[in-house]
Amino acid sequence: MQDGTVSADHLDRVFHVHGVSLTLEGVLVFEGDTTGTADPRGGAVLVEGGALTLDGATLSESAAEEGGGLY
Repeated sequence: MQDGTVSADHLDRVFHVHGVSLTLEGVLVFEGDTTGTADPRGGAVLVEGGALTLDGATLSESAAEEGGGLY
């Protein structure tokens, strides 16, 4: 069950996790797009030196040169 939504409206990635922990519960994360940007990884979520926990969350409709949903 999705409780909420977070969209980047195809302008950039939705979340960049850097050196922290992020837990996404029951949320739809969508419309991230990093194609053609300086860092084209992780359209929905890019995790660098941190941690991501997904609990009933959905990553959808995102684009990237590497890892459209998650990198």
